Amino acid sequence: MAHNNVAQLNLFLNQILEYEYADAFIHVDAKGTSIIPHILKNSRIHILTEHINGNWGDYSLIDMTKKLLCTAKSYAEFDYYTLHSGADLAIKPVKDFALYLNQTHKYFYCFFNRLPAKDWGHGGGIERLVLRYPNWLRKRYQSYHPARYIRSIYQRLYEHGIIKGKKLPSAYSFYGGAQWFTISRQCLEDYESFMEQHLDYDAIFRTALIPDEIYFNSVFEMTRDGRDAETHNILMYIDWGRRAQKNHAGGPNICTMDYVEEIEKSDAFFARKFDKEIDSSIVDYFCNKTKALGTSRAL
Repeated sequence: MAHNNVAQLNLFLNQILEYEYADAFIHVDAKGTSIIPHILKNSRIHILTEHINGNWGDYSLIDMTKKLLCTAKSYAEFDYYTLHSGADLAIKPVKDFALYLNQTHKYFYCFFNRLPAKDWGHGGGIERLVLRYPNWLRKRYQSYHPARYIRSIYQRLYEHGIIKGKKLPSAYSFYGGAQWFTISRQCLEDYESFMEQHLDYDAIFRTALIPDEIYFNSVFEMTRDGRDAETHNILMYIDWGRRAQKNHAGGPNICTMDYVEEIEKSDAFFARKFDKEIDSSIVDYFCNKTKALGTSRAL
């Protein structure tokens, strides 16, 4: 999923293309379609023709992901599908990632806990689903914006039983965590079958808050049926700690050269977020490491 910084996106695409059996499918946000002519041209890069206007905390991010999965599955029978943003980079060669998937052969690689979960919101994360959030409450605001306080009060009223919210279908279990994942072909096929058989599931998330962190994780786990999977590993390094960065509230830290040792010690194959405008050295470091700074192999 991409919307800006096309030069950095092209570096990530170069990393992906280094592995000869990988294809890249890109959804460009409706707000960023001006980058399309500048995206690397290659027969293994596929840009979706539909461009959704994506917004933080909104169902639109689910819609983007669904369209990416559908497009990739209809194009070819890949063994695995991995979801990324344009702010990601590979920190190891993608061929090593493919080898790891082939050796471990898990149903999925995700990160989530069953909801309600401790320390996951005012209501254990369930308040994201049972309460109805108008558009203005499904937006990312700076830390001291009044809307954040209103949203918190709204959720606390649910937490303390003052408001009830809608009733969730008892047939479903809900799992919340990271929106990024890597899934097997079988997992994707089971997801599609689940959605065909449970037409009421989608409606639960239409007015939910940050539903992309629950929607797919829940289906993947409900369809697992005992198969081997990683429930606490997305194979990606992300730093959510306090490092004095002035990011938007709720966002992870942007990786700089100060992170290299920590990233290298991780078991991850990818990391986020990177921004060449903030620190180009770490971008160059991992592109050099994965040998992705050479020819674009454009057609």
